[in-house]
Order: sequence, then C-alpha cells, then structure tokens
Amino acid sequence: MLQEDAKRPLLETGLFPADELQGVVLELDSQSERLPPFLGATKNTSGSWFNPIMKFTKKELDGATHFQLECRKTLAESMSDMEWNERHVASLQLSTTSAGADIYLPERIAISKVAALRSNMVAGIGQSLQEFVVHADVGQAFSEEGFSGFSLRPVINGKTEIEHPDIRQLYSDSIMPPAELDRTTPPADGGVRQLGCLVYDNLGQHDLTDFSRTAEDWAAGNMPIWVVSARIREFFMQRKLKGWAFKPVLEKDGEMHQEYERLWDALFERVSVNPRNFF
Repeated sequence: MLQEDAKRPLLETGLFPADELQGVVLELDSQSERLPPFLGATKNTSGSWFNPIMKFTKKELDGATHFQLECRKTLAESMSDMEWNERHVASLQLSTTSAGADIYLPERIAISKVAALRSNMVAGIGQSLQEFVVHADVGQAFSEEGFSGFSLRPVINGKTEIEHPDIRQLYSDSIMPPAELDRTTPPADGGVRQLGCLVYDNLGQHDLTDFSRTAEDWAAGNMPIWVVSARIREFFMQRKLKGWAFKPVLEKDGEMHQEYERLWDALFERVSVNPRNFF
C-alpha cells in the first residue's frame, strides 16, 4: 500500500504511469524488474505496507500433506445473526492449547440468508468468525468418505432461531501441534500474526485428523484457523466443490520450506532499505 509521498518519486522513474499511481495499491511480483526501482525510489519516504500473496506450482501443491483452508465464499451476517453469534462466543470458555494460546471454538452458528449456498458449496460466516457452513449434501459426502476430526452441527436463523434444514456447521475440536515461529510470524497485539505459510516440525510423528484447528489464535477474536489433510483437497477437487482454496502447510527443513525461507529472506532484505516499510 502506497503512502502519498511515494507517488512523485515513483512517477519520476518513468516505470510507474500516473494512472497506476492514482490508487493506494500497487501490485508487484517479488521477482519483478520493477521492484528494485520501486524500493530505491521510495527509500526516503514514510514507508509502504507490503501484503505478500504467495503462489504455488501444481507440483508444490500436490506434494503437500496438509493445507490451510482459505475462504472463497462468504455468507453475510444480518444484525440479528451477528448479535446471536457474539452472545454465543461470549458464553464459551476459552481453551488453552499446547501453544499457550487461548482459543474459542464456536459450537453453534446463526446465519439468516443461506440461499446462495448451493449443494456443492461451503462458505465462511461474516467477517469475524473463522467458521464454515456446508450444504447438507457436502456434509453427508464428508461423512460417507470417512473423514476424521469433524462433526456437523445445526445452523439457525439468528432472528427466528429456527434450524435450516439443508445447512450444517462444520465443527472440529481436533487441535494441531504448535506451529513453528519465524520471521514470517511477527508479534502483534500480544500474540503473533501470519504473513506466510504454516510451518510444522515432524508432522508425521503426530496423529493428525483430516480436519483440525490450529493451536494458535491466528485470527482476530481468539479464533484458530483450519487445517485439512491432502485427502480433503483431493476430494474437494474431484467432486468440483466450491468455497475453499488451499494453502500448503510446510514441513520444517523440507525442500519447499527451504525455498520458502530463501524467498522470504530475500524479500525482507530488499524491503529493509527503508526502515519505515512494514508488512
């Protein structure tokens, strides 16, 4: 994200057209020929916010054993839904994990408008919850496939508190081991935040389920995020289901993790030319 004082020096390079600098967001590949002149031109400005988005090859994705779920379909909460969900979360006891984090695991969800959730879809709820609902057909398929680590809960209308007949909450209280912390997990608000991928040491030594939650409250509001096995991704793609993207979980010191560290270290080094730059 650009600060206003960065626009003039960027324009003077001749590489960044005026119309491209009208907004505050500029998309640059970390391997782009424009990144070095961008960093050079803005090194004496008030700094830029970098929000890296990682891309992976098919080979890298196919080689991963676990994935972080990323939401690609969201159902909006009504005010009644939001108030019901907030009351429910407030009624829960925080669970302290092996990572020392305190997390909430909502056991019920309210959402009123569900017509957009088709029979081949999953969806996230609102902006604050890290929870998913699935069409009953998807939930049944998960059960029939024998996936482990999840259960299906009723979903209600936040205003009427009537259960939806064809929508289920995906619930898991299976907790991952602590993730590895590094430069891509900087401190934030008393905890840590995630810039890149989840990294774990010796995943094969743990008895993991197909659906799990992280031991860290990576999301706001003491919410853990979801991790699934490669079986879930394969099934999701085979059945042409919609609503999730899959970010690979990395094995510490594995080949992909070593390349990941190399790319991140190079990016941190380049961005540090201006100490006011931040992620």
